[in-house]
Amino acid sequence: MSQRDEAATGRPDDRDPRATREAEEAHGGSMAPGLVDDTGHPVTEPPAPEHEPEPSAMGTPGEDGTGS
Repeated sequence: MSQRDEAATGRPDDRDPRATREAEEAHGGSMAPGLVDDTGHPVTEPPAPEHEPEPSAMGTPGEDGTGS
């Protein structure tokens, strides 16, 4: 928790980050994956998809469905 969070709640965050990470992993991972690692450092963005999205029943991606 940051100082801002502590000021908002009135309680310091004394949880062990490693224990929090272990608990998250035991339940399928972080609720906010890809933001920061267990040391608090930002992690890189996931790689972009290698192909264009496939057309759906509504038409091609970006089409509004009106056919015009």
